[in-house]
Amino acid sequence: MKTTIIICAAVMLSSACSKKDSSVTLQQGSTEAPTISSINQENLNLNKQQYSIYGKWFVDKSQGDGANTSEKAMVGRSIVFEQLNKDERKTSAKVSGNAGCNNYFGSATIDNNKEVDNIKFSGMASTKRYCPGVNDYSYLKLVEKSDSFKLSDDGSYLFLSKSGEGILLTFKRGN
Repeated sequence: MKTTIIICAAVMLSSACSKKDSSVTLQQGSTEAPTISSINQENLNLNKQQYSIYGKWFVDKSQGDGANTSEKAMVGRSIVFEQLNKDERKTSAKVSGNAGCNNYFGSATIDNNKEVDNIKFSGMASTKRYCPGVNDYSYLKLVEKSDSFKLSDDGSYLFLSKSGEGILLTFKRGN
């Protein structure tokens, strides 16, 4: 009986001592533990690669045709991208949002390459509510004519652009 208890205690002790903490690993040959700043930098680099266009965005600023006179009116309008399918070069997304008065919906094809992320909106439609003083058309026109997008380095801003015209709409990531 004593022998069995001693053997069980020895097995438990040896397994507890051999457990590794998988949350932090040392580089081979290194004798120093990573610092907090190096762990945060590694996480930052991993997160930077994970930023995507998918999710909800709110207009923060608008430029382009028709936007100058109604820039303040466009702030707060939204766009949502939901990924439908993805292959090696292109991704299909469902697009929806609020244009100020009316809700809109459609699809987008996203062509990801290393230099510019191209986007093509199609099948865009909206509800037809009457809202005096609200111009949904100017906003929807800017969305539809966008042909590329960029994300800010920290992933908190989305810039929709048109070749030759520059940034048309700036969105801030929503919740």
